[in-house]
Amino acid sequence: MIVKRENPFNPNEIREMEINISKQAYLDWQNGALIQKVAPELTAEEREFIISGLIGNEFEEIFGKS
Repeated sequence: MIVKRENPFNPNEIREMEINISKQAYLDWQNGALIQKVAPELTAEEREFIISGLIGNEFEEIFGKS
């Protein structure tokens, strides 16, 4: 499924990523389920993109490594 997210730093930019997630899992997440629970097979980068629209190392660049 192609997931589209607004760039959190530039609302005029829409980002897209092909992610192997079922429509049902995506809907479950939109309805409040944890993404880790509904799609545990996703990579950390894919989960972060779904949640925030951040890609690559942007999360670490902004918030530092955990």
